[in-house]
Amino acid sequence: MKRIVTIIIIILITFNLMADQNTNVALHYYIQAKPLFDNKKYENAKKLLIKSIEFDPHFSESLYLLAQIYLAKQETTAIGLDYLSQALNANSWIIKKPVEAKQDLAETYIQIKKYQEALIVIQEIKSKYISDPFLEILKAKAFIGLNDFNSAIIVLKDALALFPKTPEIYLIYINFLLKLNLEYDANVLINQALSEFPNSADFIYYLIILEKDNEKRIKLINQYYTGGG
Repeated sequence: MKRIVTIIIIILITFNLMADQNTNVALHYYIQAKPLFDNKKYENAKKLLIKSIEFDPHFSESLYLLAQIYLAKQETTAIGLDYLSQALNANSWIIKKPVEAKQDLAETYIQIKKYQEALIVIQEIKSKYISDPFLEILKAKAFIGLNDFNSAIIVLKDALALFPKTPEIYLIYINFLLKLNLEYDANVLINQALSEFPNSADFIYYLIILEKDNEKRIKLINQYYTGGG
């Protein structure tokens, strides 16, 4: 009996050592691929990443990077989504934060107009992690995609209350209000944004669009170019 137990222990130790060795090789190929990816040499990076997952099919970092390469092209989005799902399921992260990968998944669903799926992923993230401005923006975009405008406005209002120093929230909110032809509300929000970000060219630009008086518009255009534009 003792002999059998000893053999099992030896087998387990050998298996773990082999697994660690394979992961180290996978990491080695990932490290070679990352600078190529950063320099947009995607085909060269892809070859190394495929090598990486041949040694460790559950190496999240390489699966994630492969996903980014395929997600960059509309015709290969499905392949990218599959790699991203594999990376999340493997959950063997070394460098990338899993919450960021989940946000990428939600963003991808929005890009391919799977808004309900995006909301499910966003809710999963919010149940485990503290929310951030980017996540709230994604949630608003998902509701806008579903034509649930009331929910989108609630999300954006709450997001501004939580993250008042985030210009991106103001920008998507202003754009959304203008699409709904709510010019008065948009104008109020623009001025609120300018109180947080004085002379910001992004928000002055919207004032120029909304201004009906030519003299005032000329002054705003001058402010746009001299202040922040």
